[in-house]
Amino acid sequence: MAECGPEQIVLAESGGYAYGVVGADMHVFEHGGPVYLLHEHRVTSIDGRVEGSLPRPSRMLDARSRVVAFTGREEELTELFAWRDADGPRVSALWLYGPGGQGKTRLAAEFADRSLADGWKVVTVSHGSGAVPPEHGSQDLRLHGAPGLILLVDYADRWPLSHLNWFLNNSLLREPVPTRLLLVARSNTMWSSVRHNLERAFQAETSALGLRALEGHRSRRLRMFVAARDSFAREYGLAEPSVVEPPHDLDRPEYGLVLALHMAALVAVDAHVHGARLPEDTVGLSSYLLDRERDHWTRLYENGISGLDFTTPPGTMHRVVFTAALTGALPTRAGTAVLRRIELSDTHRTLADHRVCYPSLNARTVLEPPYPDRFAEDLLAIALPGHALTDQPAALWAEDTLDLVTGVADDEPPPPHTARTMTFLVAAAARDRWPHVAEHVEDLLREDPGLAIAGGGDCLAGLAEIDVSLEVLEAVETRLPDHRRIDLDVGIAELGKRLARERLSRTDDSGKRASEHRLLGQRLARAGRHEEALVVMERSVDLYWALVARAPGGHAPDLAGCLTLLGREHVELGHWDEGLRCSEEAVRLYRELPEEERQAHAFDLARALGQVADLVVVDRRWAEALTAWEEAVRLLRGLPDQQLSTTSAELARTLAGQAGVHEALGRWVDATTALDEAAVIYADLAEREPGVHEPELAIVLNSRASVLVRLRRAREGLPLFEEAARMTRSLEETNPGAFSADLAAVLSNMSTVLHNTGECARAAEVAAETVDRYRTLAAARPAQYQSALADSLAHHARCLAHGRRWWEAVQVKREARQRFWDAGMEGGISPAKMMSEKAAEQVRKADALRLQRPTWSFDDHWVNLLNQEEVWRDRYDRAHRIEEMEPSYCSNVIGFVMSQADGVVETLMMTNSDEPTDWHQTDTPEKWLARRPLLWALARRARQG
Repeated sequence: MAECGPEQIVLAESGGYAYGVVGADMHVFEHGGPVYLLHEHRVTSIDGRVEGSLPRPSRMLDARSRVVAFTGREEELTELFAWRDADGPRVSALWLYGPGGQGKTRLAAEFADRSLADGWKVVTVSHGSGAVPPEHGSQDLRLHGAPGLILLVDYADRWPLSHLNWFLNNSLLREPVPTRLLLVARSNTMWSSVRHNLERAFQAETSALGLRALEGHRSRRLRMFVAARDSFAREYGLAEPSVVEPPHDLDRPEYGLVLALHMAALVAVDAHVHGARLPEDTVGLSSYLLDRERDHWTRLYENGISGLDFTTPPGTMHRVVFTAALTGALPTRAGTAVLRRIELSDTHRTLADHRVCYPSLNARTVLEPPYPDRFAEDLLAIALPGHALTDQPAALWAEDTLDLVTGVADDEPPPPHTARTMTFLVAAAARDRWPHVAEHVEDLLREDPGLAIAGGGDCLAGLAEIDVSLEVLEAVETRLPDHRRIDLDVGIAELGKRLARERLSRTDDSGKRASEHRLLGQRLARAGRHEEALVVMERSVDLYWALVARAPGGHAPDLAGCLTLLGREHVELGHWDEGLRCSEEAVRLYRELPEEERQAHAFDLARALGQVADLVVVDRRWAEALTAWEEAVRLLRGLPDQQLSTTSAELARTLAGQAGVHEALGRWVDATTALDEAAVIYADLAEREPGVHEPELAIVLNSRASVLVRLRRAREGLPLFEEAARMTRSLEETNPGAFSADLAAVLSNMSTVLHNTGECARAAEVAAETVDRYRTLAAARPAQYQSALADSLAHHARCLAHGRRWWEAVQVKREARQRFWDAGMEGGISPAKMMSEKAAEQVRKADALRLQRPTWSFDDHWVNLLNQEEVWRDRYDRAHRIEEMEPSYCSNVIGFVMSQADGVVETLMMTNSDEPTDWHQTDTPEKWLARRPLLWALARRARQG
């Protein structure tokens, strides 16, 4: 029978669309749609014409149309190939960024095409929100012998960070081949957070490549213009492209964009063919192309009067296209609702006519926007009042349409398209593009500051760069969360820098300046920009020290709080001693406060004490740590009930820390008591905010279960391990790398308990997953995880042996032994395990001496004995020379050993010796034992009887 490949069943309702992948994972939203889509990359031919492009020439500017052959970015392309082929870690990521129109998508597509031709597997990744599913029902993403894998992510900076993290957890990134992740974006503001996750998850090599403007390279610009002009001329059927001359002012900064050169070439060719006047500047290029769009709408409408099935007037079509640029493609029902919201009648007819002008890339969507994105942004800006184009009057309906598209009732959430709407408006409002759009953004935010939050992190970061008043930015600030929000933190940090810059420029008050630096430091820290946060927080501490020196009682609590935060940043950057110094100084300052003020800051003191305890534990200073934790618990329990309810997370964290010290000191009952209370608190918090508190709950459940095992209550601990594993697995999918090691540790504990309670099949299954996860971790960080991998392999071997899967068990044990040696461990045993085994050996010998019993162990008795040809050592550790034993006794010994065959081999699996060696695939324990020197010698003596 032919070998079958992986089977995938994808079901869709009647008339629905089934999307699936083979050889990769697929993550879906709660409503069932994919978080992201994976496409097999295919080379797009540039020989054929773009159907229907001549009436609407802007279509030819879309990089996906591939009308213009690649040219002009050869140096950057060479850099990409050097990055692809470089030696180094298996996973390498590059953030390719530059302003819209700089040629990123074309460069990435050319790199993908050539890599595909070189045999690499190339997969393009698009965000699920508004993305177009692949043409076929499923995508075969298996490598099929490819030498490497390239994953191409466009618009990476517009993905919510949590969704990007879900993608980073895809099994595609764990294929055992060189894997290159190319992320294309307009800016690099989000890169630091993505890079941190990649380095943590894969120990990936990371770098960034910014596309520079084509400044000072007239010959390069001319070459790009000529290539684009010749390509467009071919579309128009123009036999002699050279009759179309390049602009005389190619040196102007505006032509530093690849898209600007392409627009200039397209407009020049179109104007030549139609005998039209050329625009005088790059702003006029967008105006010209918009006029050609209008001409197309008008001709269709006029033909409708003559019988064509098209009835929408050009003015109405302009409004619909404006709306589509704001919303992007939408499902039919949602698109219909949007047109009703902007008060258009006969929505179905209007949508059908719009689809004639702008064909949907997906049969299930409507309101396909104009492309490329920069042209859509220009279209929005030209329609909105405030620009200086005399030949393009603003549309009277534009502001009302904008209000209707973004407006919602007070009790309704913003519609899903709000993120695109705000992002496109903010991008268009850049100071070097259409600054008048910033006035419209300001009006929207003055009415509803929450729109900026709905716009997402990219929108918040963009707001920091446009001309919006401080008053409006501060109104947006009031809507920002006061805790971590992974999808917003990067944008909040950028907006925070703008707010801090403006507010600091307006005050000389040292207290306000110190407070502003502290707030900015916290925002930078949440965004993972710890180096910047450290610098800003140090400035805040310096300012507070100066204030305390002038008035000792005034700002001491502020200084102590800032020192706590500064200590945390030092810890994040690995500066343990500095972190401890700052934390201890914070504790001292809190203690020196007057009694009434000290009580008011009891929570802050407790948090600083917890930070001190965390740091002294690193040096195993258990007594100091326990003292600090116990004081922190007393302080938190002493808070008023109302205040404690808002700080219960800190009490739970403190109890968990206290339990950790109790565990280290062997105080299992005390540890259980503390963990029980922490688990109850975290469970309540996680029910209200699962994304915030589930990580802590999972850790506490794992610790609690481990303590129960120590108390010989393993069966009670098993459900806790299972729940901790479920939670941690869910967390890892959202934020890969952050929880990989935690999940591996939970699974390892769970497998051990399953094995010890007799659930061997499940134990082996969980052990196999544990090995896979530690294998990934060890590949990235061998020094940190090699011993854990070896331990997990040894445990997996024991589970397999217990299930009589002998051949697999032997192979796994052999790898475990090799991993121990690779890690450079004495005798093939990890230091921690060696200490444990030596302690156990001392206890065993002491018991043997007290009970007057022999000191043999399984390891001593069987590993040594099976290779012995002269001596049999009985259960009382008495030695018998085989040649002197009675043949009948030898037969009895053989029978006894064979009756214990399974147990003997399983026991050998539990040791760190080389046994069992020379195991054949068809062997059973009995067959293997029969070949041992001891059994040969016993059988030979038995035959002499």
